[in-house]
Amino acid sequence: MGPAGQKEKHRVWLCRECSAPREFDSIFRKAAQTLFNEKQVDGLFAQYIEKAINYDDRIDFYYKEGKVISWQKE
Repeated sequence: MGPAGQKEKHRVWLCRECSAPREFDSIFRKAAQTLFNEKQVDGLFAQYIEKAINYDDRIDFYYKEGKVISWQKE
């Protein structure tokens, strides 16, 4: 619920086949912007990232080329 009791809609990421916590899309975007050092990351994410795993304290980004980079949550 937002201010004045109105419902707010948020985009979230969730895993349907695991117990990982849901995460706001804005957090994933901020993490991807940091990794790529770019403001617009939609195309870059699809091009380079195979998967992302959300944990309580970090998000691990698995690149298609094999490397893994962890982004610490604030």
